[in-house]
Amino acid sequence: MAIDIVNPRLERKRSRCCQRQTLIHDRCGNCTDYLCEECGYSCRECSKFICRACVTVFGNHFDEADDPLCERCQMYCA
Repeated sequence: MAIDIVNPRLERKRSRCCQRQTLIHDRCGNCTDYLCEECGYSCRECSKFICRACVTVFGNHFDEADDPLCERCQMYCA
């Protein structure tokens, strides 16, 4: 893994959601679940980070995970 020029001290830390060593840690934009880059998806409209459960609840299925929508965007784009 190459050193990130913008953030040279970028370190992998254990995630709260799946206990994997990951670089990105955040919370779901729809609920309060913790997420990492392995467990989260980005909304196709606003890029908000959302969890797998919310992808399913707000009209997308796991097989459509390449094109998920968050709660807010689902209301306006459906």
